[in-house]
Amino acid sequence: PYRRQRQMCIRDSYHIIYNKALRDRVDKESSLSHYNSLNVLSMHALVGAYTQEGSDWVDELRQTITGNVDYACGFIAQHFPGVVVTELEGTYLVWCDFRCFGMSDADMKVFLTDECMLYLDNGTDFGAAGSGYQRINVACPRKTLADALDRFYQAARKRGMAR
Repeated sequence: PYRRQRQMCIRDSYHIIYNKALRDRVDKESSLSHYNSLNVLSMHALVGAYTQEGSDWVDELRQTITGNVDYACGFIAQHFPGVVVTELEGTYLVWCDFRCFGMSDADMKVFLTDECMLYLDNGTDFGAAGSGYQRINVACPRKTLADALDRFYQAARKRGMAR
């Protein structure tokens, strides 16, 4: 089992590893970095994660993220018919294939940052096979996501890349 609070400054995780050789290897690697030291905030977050309030928070978070994924995918399908969205598997990161725009990765990055005022994760940050792709984090308030997608739409429409 592995449970992790995904919040900035909260560094906690634990593993149950039955295989002694693998457990020793993980312990050795973990000891090489100060990132495995539990801080006070992490300790309270870990305890809170297993309370009813923590469970309720996770349930609400899942609903929010699921709603945002549906919203983003629907928005992209409606306004960008050539863009392919990769089906998500247990994440809040939406991978989009923008190769239909016919832009180089460098031009896409400039378009997103300068014209759309967005900073997405470039697919090429993850290897050459990511060329033409961008990763969108939808783990945010719906208004933030809607504003970002609207800026993208408005800028793309000016260039004739959206309907």
